[in-house]
Formats: sequence, C-alpha cells, structure tokens
Amino acid sequence: MPGTNTLLLAVAVCVATGASAASYETFTVPHATNTDATGIDGKGNVYGWWDDGTFRHGFVRAKKGKIRKFDAPGAVSSQTNSADAKGNATGTFSDGTIQHGFIRNSSGDFTVFDYKGDITFSTAINSGLTAGYTHVSNGDPEVGFLRTASGRFKTFSVAGDPDMQPAAVAADGTVAGSVEFDTSPHFSGFVRTPNKKIAVFNIVESCPTEITAINDSGTTAGQYEDVHAIRHGFVRSASGTVTSFDPTDSRNTLVYAVAADGTVIGAYQKQDSVVHGFVRAPNGTITSFDVPNAQSTFPQAINAKGEIAGWWWTAVGAPRQGFVRKP
Repeated sequence: MPGTNTLLLAVAVCVATGASAASYETFTVPHATNTDATGIDGKGNVYGWWDDGTFRHGFVRAKKGKIRKFDAPGAVSSQTNSADAKGNATGTFSDGTIQHGFIRNSSGDFTVFDYKGDITFSTAINSGLTAGYTHVSNGDPEVGFLRTASGRFKTFSVAGDPDMQPAAVAADGTVAGSVEFDTSPHFSGFVRTPNKKIAVFNIVESCPTEITAINDSGTTAGQYEDVHAIRHGFVRSASGTVTSFDPTDSRNTLVYAVAADGTVIGAYQKQDSVVHGFVRAPNGTITSFDVPNAQSTFPQAINAKGEIAGWWWTAVGAPRQGFVRKP
C-alpha cells in the first residue's frame, strides 16, 4: 500500500572523499552573477538558470561546453527547474505581472501554459508530463497539478487545503512532493498515484518530511527531521519501505535526485559548516565528493549514465558556478 511505511535502520556507510575515477567540468554562463544547474539530460546536456544581477534567465550547456541562453516568450525573468532524459526542460517565468509555466523542448521551441489564468509554477517534467502547483493569488492555498502532453490539467489537494508542493513526476504520472501545513509537523511527504490516490506521511511522527525526487520505478527520496531537528536522507520504495541514511559525520543531509537504478544524490553538512556532495549507490554505499576548489558543493540532477550536474561556490555568498561530474 502506498501509505504504508516500514522504516529500516539508518545507515552511514561512506568511502573516501572524491573518487579518483570521477572528473569535473566547471562553468559560468557569460555575464552571469550566478549560474545554477538544475537538470541534465540523457546526452549530458545541462539545463538551469543564471542571473544578471537583477533577473533570472534560462540556459542549456551542450555536452561539449557551448552555452545557449534563453527566456520564455514574454518573460521578464525565467527560472528553469527541471529537465528530462530527452532534453525537455520546464520552469516558471514572470511577465512582470504574473507567473506562468513553460516547456522548452529539445529543439528550442516553447510552450507557455497556465491553469485557468492563475499563478502557475512548473517544477518537474518527464516524458511529456509536467507537474507543479497553482494558486489564484498570493496567500491562497497552493493546489498541485499534473499536465499532460496534450495540455490537459489534473489538479489535486488533500483535506484541510494545505499548500501542495510537487517536486517530481514519474513517467506513469505518479507525482511526489511535500505538503505544507500551518501546524506541526508543517511538512509531510506525499505520493499521488495515477489512480488519483494520495498518500501523505511523515518518517518520524510530528517531525517534518520532504520528498524531493522520484524515479520511474516509483522509488521516492528526500529528507526528514528527527526530534532534535537534524535532517536525514531517506529512500522510500513504491511499496512503502523506508531506508534512512546519512553520510559519515553528517549533521544535515539533503537529497536532490534519484536515478533510474536507485542511485541518490544530495549534499550534507558537517560541524564545520562546509557542504559536500554525495552519491549513494543502490547497495547503500555512499561516496562523498567536492568540486575542486569548492567551499560547498550542491549536486542537483543525475542522468542514467551517472553524470551529475549542480552548482558550487568558493565561499559562502560568493557567485554560484555550475559543474558536471562524470563518473
């Protein structure tokens, strides 16, 4: 049953920082104040956003390094949030008045969309499906949506009208993310299956849980807080079995993506406040890594080849730069 959770013992298995076989490519979008990579497709092309000091814009970096900037039609500011294996990207843009969703396909063509003209945030894309949330005006409850390739919307919420925050979508239309409540535990994870059933759960009762990723097998991943407000990573199978994990010496574990084979990527913080990236293999082995010369490393996306895209900086508050890690 999707709503059933079986919690397995937390594990902390870690190998040496920065596996020698891995290589890194770092990059900055020309004239950018910050460069933030948020997606990588099956060919190794990287997608994300950059800012010019005032507004955000989209970009795609080809596998060989060429960077193309883009904005959705009519955009004052654009943010690319996700890309799928086929090179389709989605995100949100502002026309100066309201936020809209957009899809940019692998050929560079745009589709702009809204749900009934309301404020629309598109957060995830997979195989022609997009997911996100919409609301009439600021302060109104955020309603989740699944949008089909033909443009049909399916909206959803749960009892009490909390804010629905979809983070990822599987190829079969299963949507996963977080539910934000006004009262404790404030954040709960949710999984909405194609039959429209929504399971809402917390790993530790009365403590926040956030789902940030799903793969096409229905495996979800994210982080939860314990009673001491320390965050831990977790993987949840489609049947509801939860495995908790942390890299060695982690004081705060964040999960950003799960690959088709169950590999999980994320970041963790030690007591020295330095943020490191990690890769958790399907067998539970965790490899910690850092982009060369980085003070902090934030992996954001992984493809089927194990190539990872994300961002890093040399010091807290320094300009963000993009990276690709190749295994």
